[in-house]
This record gives sequence, structure tokens and C-alpha cells, in this order.
Amino acid sequence: MMRKTWTGSSISSRVMEEIDQLLERLSQAYAVSGAEFGIFDLINSELEGKVDRIEKDRFGNIIAFKKGKHTGSVILTAHLDEIGFMVRGIEGGYLRFIQH
Repeated sequence: MMRKTWTGSSISSRVMEEIDQLLERLSQAYAVSGAEFGIFDLINSELEGKVDRIEKDRFGNIIAFKKGKHTGSVILTAHLDEIGFMVRGIEGGYLRFIQH
């Protein structure tokens, strides 16, 4: 079965299911700032075999290269980390966080 996307193109139910599963894995991966190793490994494994080259820079960014069929360039950018807090307790309806 084919579904229309917001761009008007068609996408199969199988591909939509693969996208849903990938988004779930990405959402569940551990990626608190300063400890992004879980999400880094997941993204790296998802990219392998789909891109020409993968690099990690000194800031921990993943840079993937894929040669296209046409001229011009496209960049897809996103951050790997997520906000993470450890709650010490709740006092007067307010969360109290552990400071690092």
C-alpha cells in the first residue's frame, strides 16, 4: 500500500514502518549531554553502508558524506544530545535537581 507524503510523493507502508522503528530506536537511545555514546553508536550503525564516508570530529559530531548524481550539495543537521536532569526531590510542587 502506498501513502502520500506532505510533499505529494508516495511512500510504501513498509518504508513508513522502517521510519517509525528508526525514530523509536533514536528516541530510546541514551544521549544525555556529555554521554552521547549510545546515540552516536546507533546513528553510526544506521549510516554504515548507506553513505560513502563517516567521520567524527574533535567535538564528537558525526559527519557523513554521500556522493550524489547531480551538482549541488545538501546538508542535514541535527544535534545528538538530549537534556538530562537527576531529580533530588519535590518540595512545594517544585522539582529539585542534583547539581553536577
